[in-house]
Amino acid sequence: MDGGVVYAEYETNLTFDDCMIVNNTAMDQGGVFYALSKSSVSVGSSTLLNNTATIGGVAYVGMKTSILLSNNSNLVHNRAHMDGGTVF
Repeated sequence: MDGGVVYAEYETNLTFDDCMIVNNTAMDQGGVFYALSKSSVSVGSSTLLNNTATIGGVAYVGMKTSILLSNNSNLVHNRAHMDGGTVF
């Protein structure tokens, strides 16, 4: 399964502010976010901690897709078993 918290596709636009996103797992891609097809994910003033996936511990981002992680966010101890410890 992809996207431990969110699977965004087909021009989906999501914003997460002041969130604590902790201990999520995706068996395949994107421990927290899996985003494709002109989607966008914005994360501000949040903590993303101990999230895991095979590829992209926090996020897997496909073509024509964007993810914005503000400098007010903390990304701590997120891991991927193969590629992209935080973002792939």
